[in-house]
Amino acid sequence: NDTPMKLLGYKTPNEVWDEEMAKLQSKQTDPKPAVALTS
Repeated sequence: NDTPMKLLGYKTPNEVWDEEMAKLQSKQTDPKPAVALTS
């Protein structure tokens, strides 16, 4: 049962990878529309 690990904030490598990819994608997609709108 990995519920205690989950409650302690433990993440599987796949979960960490998915979060990192989401962060990178949000960083890449957020500034571009902002620049396009202001320029």
